[in-house]
Amino acid sequence: MKFWGYVVYHMSVIRTSWNGLSANRIIMLSQRTVLLLSLLSIILLVFVWQRLPPEVPLWYSRPWGESQLANSLWLFLLPLGSVFWFMVSLLCSVYLTKDHLTFTQILFLSTVVTSMLSCITLVQIVFLIT
Repeated sequence: MKFWGYVVYHMSVIRTSWNGLSANRIIMLSQRTVLLLSLLSIILLVFVWQRLPPEVPLWYSRPWGESQLANSLWLFLLPLGSVFWFMVSLLCSVYLTKDHLTFTQILFLSTVVTSMLSCITLVQIVFLIT
């Protein structure tokens, strides 16, 4: 029971802090951009899912060949990673940088860049294999 009280307390802290942060134009645009890019990435995957081969090239840092291939489901890692990074940025802004608006804005702008790169990577992989 003590655990749930702890969770409810922190959820209310996050909600209250987010309401204050989301009044900032840069942070609100960053949030909308990240969520839109993630949603578009998932929609793209759903539309091309039937045409994807069982394995797709995803791990470009590995040597050329079979070691770069991954199951098609791993493509969902890109948009979900963007959402995860947004959540981490949100928690950092609520607990670490809430008193420093400039750092919070930079954090959210870096989240937008990460999400854009993730979406571009996904589009390139899809166009490469379909």
